[in-house]
Amino acid sequence: MLNNRDKLLEILSAAKHVRQIYFSHPVDAVLSEPTRLIMVLSGSFSLKLYDGTQYFVVRCQAGDAIFCLNGGFADNLYDGHFESAAFVFIQEYLRIVYYKFTLTDIAPLKSPDLYYISMRPPGVALLNMVKAMSALGLESNPGALGAFPLAEAIKCNAISVLQVPDEECQGKSFQTWQKINRFISTAPTGKNSRQLLASHFKLNAGYISTLCRKHTGRTLKEHLNTIRLQHVTLLLQETNLTLDEISQECGFNYTSYLINVYKKYYGCTPGKMRN
Repeated sequence: MLNNRDKLLEILSAAKHVRQIYFSHPVDAVLSEPTRLIMVLSGSFSLKLYDGTQYFVVRCQAGDAIFCLNGGFADNLYDGHFESAAFVFIQEYLRIVYYKFTLTDIAPLKSPDLYYISMRPPGVALLNMVKAMSALGLESNPGALGAFPLAEAIKCNAISVLQVPDEECQGKSFQTWQKINRFISTAPTGKNSRQLLASHFKLNAGYISTLCRKHTGRTLKEHLNTIRLQHVTLLLQETNLTLDEISQECGFNYTSYLINVYKKYYGCTPGKMRN
């Protein structure tokens, strides 16, 4: 018999790629819900959202994503059959809920059909992506700035949390990877390499690669590059450094190479992300 984690993993792994994204802001200073990403899995229904100045209603369907900034307002109008899931991002854990609704059900729904709280924390990489998405939500045209691929990356990263059985989160392997990942995330300059990490942690280089693949689903090179690009985004948004300076700070030898890699990853150039 499948537990909630396995059921959610089965459902979310079949989710469509993000085709549209909407942002919703908090109505007032009293924040009731942390930052969350809602994914529409099937069906069609209406949501009442808030853009910071007024309410608006969108008709959602499979592949749509709704990013609610910290405390963001989202009111389901329950006017259609649907399946949806929400990833709620909290520093210590990730909360995932799944709803399935038909017009014969009682609305509003009193509780989710599936509910899961991870024993594994979201991780620095995922929280940085959420922070970057929150910044995009304040822009006039977030879609043009890479919101779609970023939402897809957040979804995939959140699903990867489900791929690690709870018992593994307490094992030596997971604890070792957490130490390595914290080290990488707090020094995302691109100077980290498999050999340097192996030397620092006194581990076999091949074992570090194995740990990375096991706990992130990516190669170590892919993971390091992801961390570097997230750091690029933070520097673009929070500093006045030139692109050349950011390129050097994050370990890219050529600014032109950074631009190409960044565009491939986020769907826009670093310049557009900053502007």
